Amino acid sequence: MTYLQEPPKLSESEVSNSVQEYYGLEGTLHPLPGDRDQNFLLESPGGQKHVVKVSSLDEAQEILEFETEMITRLSNDTNGLIPSVIPAISGTSLVTHENQQGHHYRLRILEFLPGTLLAEVNPRSDALLLNLGERMAELGSVLGAYPDHPPPRINFEWALGRAGNIMGKSLNVLDSAQRALIELTLKDFRDNEREFLGLGSQIIHGDVNDHNVLVSLNKEGQARISGIIDLGDAHSAPRVFDLAIAIAYGILGTPDPLLAASEITRGYYANQPLLEIEIDVLMTLVCARLGQSVCIASLRKHHGDTDPYHLISEADAWNTLSLLAAIPRKISSGTLRQACGLEACSQSAQLQKWLASEDFEDVIAVPENPNALGILDLSISSPDLTGRDSDDTTDFSNRVFQKMRSDGLTLGIGRFMEPRGFYLADQFEGRSGDPRERRTIHLGIDVFQEPGTEIHAPLAGRVHTVRENKNRLDYGPTLILEHSAPSGLFWTLYGHLEKASVENLKTGDSIDAGHPIARIGTYPENGDWPPHLHFQIITDLMGFEGNFPGVALPRDRTVWASFCPNPNLILNLPLETMYEEPEGLNERREQVLSPNLSLSYETPIHIVRGKGSYLFDVLGRSYLDCVNNVAHVGHEHP
Repeated sequence: MTYLQEPPKLSESEVSNSVQEYYGLEGTLHPLPGDRDQNFLLESPGGQKHVVKVSSLDEAQEILEFETEMITRLSNDTNGLIPSVIPAISGTSLVTHENQQGHHYRLRILEFLPGTLLAEVNPRSDALLLNLGERMAELGSVLGAYPDHPPPRINFEWALGRAGNIMGKSLNVLDSAQRALIELTLKDFRDNEREFLGLGSQIIHGDVNDHNVLVSLNKEGQARISGIIDLGDAHSAPRVFDLAIAIAYGILGTPDPLLAASEITRGYYANQPLLEIEIDVLMTLVCARLGQSVCIASLRKHHGDTDPYHLISEADAWNTLSLLAAIPRKISSGTLRQACGLEACSQSAQLQKWLASEDFEDVIAVPENPNALGILDLSISSPDLTGRDSDDTTDFSNRVFQKMRSDGLTLGIGRFMEPRGFYLADQFEGRSGDPRERRTIHLGIDVFQEPGTEIHAPLAGRVHTVRENKNRLDYGPTLILEHSAPSGLFWTLYGHLEKASVENLKTGDSIDAGHPIARIGTYPENGDWPPHLHFQIITDLMGFEGNFPGVALPRDRTVWASFCPNPNLILNLPLETMYEEPEGLNERREQVLSPNLSLSYETPIHIVRGKGSYLFDVLGRSYLDCVNNVAHVGHEHP
């Protein structure tokens, strides 16, 4: 079981008498929550406020003395971010009170810092999360300058380095879904344990949770971090542990925990640069803290603990851990790397440089007449599309090939990074519980040609997988080849193939450059799309087998583009095959629109399509049209 220190249960009158005796302070006591201490807010008749802390009998004296010393030093060295210790009449910072039963309780009084608990701030703006990272960097820098010799803690379950032990002990008290999630988190922790435990150590706060962080408005009326309280868990550990703990609780209840984590990381890195290895293990540590928190709560409940404060973060932590687990770890770590100004995929730049220097065989024969090769506009704003084109594949295919014929094309190209509106199946939904975005950004290049067109390997490699992905609007028959480069292994994906053309291929087969490997398939066998090849470069398979995402969320597009660089590095088509977002629209609006027209968004949105009660922006994000009073009264035409 977990080692639970029982907080004292002194009466308010006994605490009040002790405060008056040792500190000469009078006032009204209001109970405050606490994990191991019995806490009170003391309000004096003159309006002054202090925090009274009565420590657990189980807490070692040397730990309390260390904590009190740390609070005193940090209050001076962080310009009031940490509350100061109020000395007793005797001048000591920690007094001992013996009650009638002969128990010796340790008593401290701290400065009261005004503010709202971060746990009660909703929504949490990007600026506030960024500021949390900045204040954590400030705190970490100050703590890093102190001698790293805190007293040892016995059975300290909240040390992040012990998260693996806590998660392992809890498995038999969890239900099947919870156990599967914790097993995944525990494996990730164990796989990376050697990396983060080799990062050195310093004194860390150890418990920057959302109930230990205070928020106040600055002079401009902006919410900013104004205080960090409770040094009771301070111990020696790698500095990145403190950042991970702050992120784990700072992202609770946010609509996109990964983007919230990236803002906190961005703020920290701007003030205290991190090592790449620290960034790469950060999300593992964030999830480990969430896992540690829910497992401690589960173990405590299992052993009869019903204190609401001990279980206060459990539901949000389970939900946040589940949301983060659904995101490939390379993408979440890449998002944090990018927030720090680094390439999301560390191998991507070297691979792209090598690909740009090499010559490759044609994947599909390019027509000699340059006018027979052209771009097909498949974007959300295309006048040639309806927005629901994938509902009727026959009609969609007829329109695509009719467009090619009318433009004199024998080879049509669908662009890399193009936002599209026809990814309508459930598999293209966004993050769980967040309906703001669907996956709309195309990560490959599409080559449209008649079914049966032969496809060739652009360079030597071996067959990694051959698989038929049968869901409608998936890839259908799919081939993934593995290749070698100076940066390491990478892969090329070929989707929407003719099933018969890949039936003789098997994993491990060697493939020569220029060798025929497949043919373009037709619908519905090819995933029920107009006949074309989807070609994609992959720098890291992220654990996917036989399939790989070919479409990304708009908010993640630059991260995915690092793991899936421009396929034209290999195809070498003489066209601009990468979609570019329109520029200059805001400037144009300022020139031609009246200044009395208000804007509801900090970043003005670019609406390009509407259907029914929805509007769609240039990246394929949908908005409910509730600006006009026609919509308000329910008269929007379906």
